[in-house]
Amino acid sequence: MKIILRHSILYWLFILQVGAFSYYPGSSDRNLVCLATSEITEHQHLLYRIQHRFAEASPIGESNPAYGLFGLDGSANIYMDLSYGLLNFGELTIGREKTNKTFFLEAKTQIWNQHTDKKPLSITVSANANLRTLRELPDSRRHSFGGSLILDRQLLSDQLNLLLNILGQSNTNLGPAAVDHSAGMGLGIIYRVNRASFFAETLWPISWNDYGYVRSESIGNETLDGQWLQGYGFNYRIYNHSFAMTFSNYADMLAANYLPGAPAGTRRWALWRLGFNLTRTFNLGD
Repeated sequence: MKIILRHSILYWLFILQVGAFSYYPGSSDRNLVCLATSEITEHQHLLYRIQHRFAEASPIGESNPAYGLFGLDGSANIYMDLSYGLLNFGELTIGREKTNKTFFLEAKTQIWNQHTDKKPLSITVSANANLRTLRELPDSRRHSFGGSLILDRQLLSDQLNLLLNILGQSNTNLGPAAVDHSAGMGLGIIYRVNRASFFAETLWPISWNDYGYVRSESIGNETLDGQWLQGYGFNYRIYNHSFAMTFSNYADMLAANYLPGAPAGTRRWALWRLGFNLTRTFNLGD
């Protein structure tokens, strides 16, 4: 046990020392809570990511959030993926989320880079396909396709990022609300201090079908709009590792699952939840 502990301490001391010379303050964070930035995995690099969202702070029937340790005792949602840099300006991602047992495939490419192309901002586009494998779902609700347009502007010697993310997704309804499609406009901000960064995001969801706009959720005898998605967090990067703590009002991490909006109702304060994001990058080109 002492040998294992000693080697663990030496490993993290090594990471801290190497990280002091290997961190680039101008590099973008991979994502905020869920909202993607314009960052692309480098050519011949492999990025592994895991995102974890704990249960809601105060579940139905429990008025004291401390009893369940603010959601840490409840069932969690988990998402994992692998991204590989195919070219100097593109990547391919494959992943899976626990919600609806959803498999995810995405292609992402950067059209403009603010620095290398000497443009006023970075522009990135992506396209994705989703397969929900939950047995209870009908075949008509298993597939979802979508994409996004990301505008990313860095300011103050790259310490500050301003982000606009426009998303669209098909077949987002899994219940009786008949929501065939969803879209959203997300806004994000990142502020960096050395290896640390602080971020916030918000996303306005819109859902519709062939008859027009659809309100996203029914509670009792009242139909309410799904509320704006909101999230806040803190990220710390060392060498090829990144760790972020998050606080958000939604649990899902794929647009096919979260774009209809955060849950509506009178208990909105109780639906916020803690979470974390972990990433690790591997250089496969050496």
